[in-house]
Amino acid sequence: MAENELEGFPALSISVNEKELLESKEILVTVQSIGSEDSDQPVTTEASPETSPPRTPPPTRMVADLAEYIEACYYPKDFPPEKRTPIFNNGEGHYRPQLRQGRVNRILLYPGIFSPPHLSHQAMVNCAFAGCQDLNVIAAIVIPIGNRITWREFSRSATFDNAQRVRLWRGDDGPHDWLWIFDWCPDGWDTFCYMFKKKMTMDFDVEFLYLGGPDHIGKDYVTDCPWDSTNLIVSDIGREADFVKEDGTLHDLVNYESWQTPDIPEGTYPKKAEEMPPWLIDSLAVIMPGDRSDPEYIEKLYQGYMSRISGTRSCKGGPKRKYSWVRFILAGENPKRVSATDVRRTISETPTEELLEKIKDIVMNPEAVVEMMDKLRKSGPLSSDPESSDEEELDEEKPDGEKPDGEEPDEEESAPTDASL
Repeated sequence: MAENELEGFPALSISVNEKELLESKEILVTVQSIGSEDSDQPVTTEASPETSPPRTPPPTRMVADLAEYIEACYYPKDFPPEKRTPIFNNGEGHYRPQLRQGRVNRILLYPGIFSPPHLSHQAMVNCAFAGCQDLNVIAAIVIPIGNRITWREFSRSATFDNAQRVRLWRGDDGPHDWLWIFDWCPDGWDTFCYMFKKKMTMDFDVEFLYLGGPDHIGKDYVTDCPWDSTNLIVSDIGREADFVKEDGTLHDLVNYESWQTPDIPEGTYPKKAEEMPPWLIDSLAVIMPGDRSDPEYIEKLYQGYMSRISGTRSCKGGPKRKYSWVRFILAGENPKRVSATDVRRTISETPTEELLEKIKDIVMNPEAVVEMMDKLRKSGPLSSDPESSDEEELDEEKPDGEKPDGEEPDEEESAPTDASL
């Protein structure tokens, strides 16, 4: 499915004055004019002094770093530049998310509880980003929702507040190439998103794609416009999807047309393992770890990746969802399925000195998890949590049987029917 076919259908914590941000009239970013994207030559309006008439130059298009737009909306204008944490790693040799005129620039939006963030969460966003390059997906934003989660099983003895979950996603190695973790208060996204979209409307065409698991996108229910996103991405890499049949074919989704193989433009994906850029290898290695200096391992990564791309399917919305579409990215032979409930159970039941060995292959930044749990245990048991009421209200706002994004529903609870959405 070509792009034009899709159109119809920190660790930094800062105090943010949202009123000041909304009233700020000066949001500055750097843009660069480039010539025709079909030519490697610079644009010129000079004519030959002999016989050539003046020629009309191709229309110029602007490009700009996505990070500058995010930073302009994220930080108060008087926040000292030297104290700002870079949004992305724009170092030499790193992937650089860039906005470009003349196309729809798409950004994955991955909200969830993430208590704690584990390797299925990471595999989900990596798989989606790597598998949507033909849709001009340039970056992903993770949004940990809620502050302290106490109403989930084992959460009282394995609890992570918002700042901790942000840190676990970010890690301690600096900013990511294409992934940004949003860390304002739970209600802050609406404010940030309003400012961001307002600036984008002036310069670039930008769309957020909602990334959700099969608990939100199933054959009998599809969440409608989650987080104001019309179009959705789903994968079975983190958990089984009920619309995937035993033979690998797909059930149709309710209110959507039949699945189709997307028409992927030539040259979108590498033709051989040697052409894979470093950011892609890093993303795929989360799903299938190995020795990156081994050519055979790199070849296996590539073959698995291209198998996943060939298994990608898309479907347009039916009459009730006619402006929506869903893309499914196949897990392939290397699913990364971890249960958040099992992770919390393991953390809860394991002594601190043995915890690292137990969780090192299932959670993100396991050393930091051990550090957090050690501090929590030394502070004594949680007798009460004044912040828990907000989380319970958040849960009650969801349709019956549906859990907040990024988490598994309880086994005894059924998925919501379409009528409940």
